[in-house]
Amino acid sequence: ELFPGVELIPGEYGQLPETLQQVTEEYGLQPTPAFTHKVIQLWETVLVRHGLMTVGYPPSGKTWVKDVLAETLKRVADG
Repeated sequence: ELFPGVELIPGEYGQLPETLQQVTEEYGLQPTPAFTHKVIQLWETVLVRHGLMTVGYPPSGKTWVKDVLAETLKRVADG
């Protein structure tokens, strides 16, 4: 944690959470709170960074997080 003990106000994501759940299920994945949180964390990081790199063990879900986020954003942008 960057600021231990600080409570953050939940962000407003519009249609992102509902679309995220739908895309996750269509990809044959389970929209668990942990997976959904990782996808939203990646989106928040993209918003504030010029570049990023995902790291982790090979079967940890990095590609799924990226792919689900990309499809979710595409659908939200298309309306």
